Amino acid sequence: MNKAVLASRLTMMGLIASALLATLTDTSGRVPSSFSEIATYFTFQANVIAMATWGALVFYALRRQRHGVASPHWLEYGRAFTAANLVTIGAIYWIAIAPLGLQDGPQLIYVMVISHLVTPMYAVAEQLLVGPRRPLPWRHVWWMTTYATVWVCIAVLRSWQGQPAVYEYLDTALGAAAIAGGLAWNYAILFAASAGAMRIRRWRRWDEGGSGSSGAASNPRGQRTGSASIMTPS
Repeated sequence: MNKAVLASRLTMMGLIASALLATLTDTSGRVPSSFSEIATYFTFQANVIAMATWGALVFYALRRQRHGVASPHWLEYGRAFTAANLVTIGAIYWIAIAPLGLQDGPQLIYVMVISHLVTPMYAVAEQLLVGPRRPLPWRHVWWMTTYATVWVCIAVLRSWQGQPAVYEYLDTALGAAAIAGGLAWNYAILFAASAGAMRIRRWRRWDEGGSGSSGAASNPRGQRTGSASIMTPS
């Protein structure tokens, strides 16, 4: 596989792990004391999923290189899912939540920058430049939003039962109209990011085998050629 892609994925996995460690050891008072509560935040979950996805990509790429076994097609869905969710949490944070977490010391600033800026930007860059040029089917775009929908339902239910709201705009005390309004623009971002991650392929220059720009040049329209080719409260 392309060595630069391999190194970048391993680097991002290391950054997410370091941000997780920084979250768990933060003493600013902003981070919940319970790990189970930290794990309920969508930012945390999305970054952990990203780390797992990039880890799986590295594993299967090395396996393919050594044994000639093709990587499973679901990895391309995993990449799209990861990119869409990271873009969504990044956009929501910088539009509606910042500077929360940026005023609580350098350790938490590091966490916020890694989980809401660095990982989304890397996911976008990789999604645009790396991978096969055949788009994923439009009919599957709804599946990309399923995880977020289940998470929202659980978060609202917890708030309705009197538990602290994971995010302020999901607090049932605000009323159904306020929650629906907040979720509407959140879902607009998620749907647009999911559609883009599944369909935009024209700038891809490296396939998972590290073939450089030759794949793009030989199949400029992405036509089939006969082979299948964080952490903290946001």
